[in-house]
Amino acid sequence: MSVGFSDKFPISGFQARGSFVEAKGQAAKQEIWDHPEWGRPEWTEAVLRAKPQFGPAQKQELLQSIPEQTIKALREFTGCELDLETASFWVNRLGNKPDPMRVEIQWMVSGHKTTEGAGPNSCGAMFEPFEGKLLSVGAPVAAP
Repeated sequence: MSVGFSDKFPISGFQARGSFVEAKGQAAKQEIWDHPEWGRPEWTEAVLRAKPQFGPAQKQELLQSIPEQTIKALREFTGCELDLETASFWVNRLGNKPDPMRVEIQWMVSGHKTTEGAGPNSCGAMFEPFEGKLLSVGAPVAAP
């Protein structure tokens, strides 16, 4: 886990990775990594075979599963106001063998900072699709 701190808010951002938050997606990630010839459609099919609770067709279900307290806490502690309607499902393979495996399977939600100041006004959060766990919040989220 990585946590950043700031002058204006207790936390400027955080990121959680590893088996505690991503264990259910490991088989799909490994399958995607093992097939360098695949493209995004095959990656998505591999994820669907792993039966995520919040796949690409379950946007509304994902949004309804995020407690209002979580949205408020993210705003209060990081200054990031999420725009839930921007949520998009994303699968990506970064690199190829023999590099260390790096496959991302997540929902990305964009937002904006609640205060003005130096630096970008954008921010975002990422949620894993198997149980809807928060993976990160803070830095701008790139659009797929």
